[in-house]
Amino acid sequence: MTIRVNRRTALGFGTVATAGAVLGTAGPASAAAVATTPRQAADQVAAAYAEETALAGGSWRAYVSVADPGGAPQVAVADESNVLLQAYSVNKVAVATAVLDKVDRGLGAGGQPEPLLPRHQHPAGDPRPAPLLRSPIAFTDGIRREMSSAERARIGTKAGWFGSARQEAGVIFDASGAPVLTYALFADGQARPDDFGATHPAVQARARMGRRFLTAVDGLAGTGRTYRAPAHRPSNGG
Repeated sequence: MTIRVNRRTALGFGTVATAGAVLGTAGPASAAAVATTPRQAADQVAAAYAEETALAGGSWRAYVSVADPGGAPQVAVADESNVLLQAYSVNKVAVATAVLDKVDRGLGAGGQPEPLLPRHQHPAGDPRPAPLLRSPIAFTDGIRREMSSAERARIGTKAGWFGSARQEAGVIFDASGAPVLTYALFADGQARPDDFGATHPAVQARARMGRRFLTAVDGLAGTGRTYRAPAHRPSNGG
């Protein structure tokens, strides 16, 4: 069940429960069975996205997929993912990766963040930016909020915000360090646009989604190269 319904269409029917019914999902309180296949995990991710974005309100555009060792990634969410948007910083990871690749090939180091499509902000590839994005002090208000330190270390994420827009994109890795889920989430038009903290409706929704996304893929293996998170040794600065 890939989410392809315009979120505002679902919201037009009223309650979260109604939106869930329209989209073919259960209510937020329902317990999902443990996913044993990428398709099952993608369906759980789709349900989480539908429920949490309906609860947060506003406009959402997103692209989320689950890695499938048997072939192409299983698309969980493709919600207006071909709409051109301002990145507001979340595409700096892709830009940094492209710049590093150009440097490696002796082609210079030019790179400039540009408007993007959610479908094209699917993080992947070069492991060098990953340690910073997976560190304990990286952004934790959104996807990584409701997680332990060890769980946070399995997620590389980059958030951005400006005006009423709230964005976040990243990768969830399996226990061995292989990418297992990628997400690009773009929200706008929620209540309290002057709240840039963890209590903004879209950021709260991403925190709930993050917990549910991780649970959905926790029993699956990723694909491609493995990127182990570096060990972090706390210091008091002395």
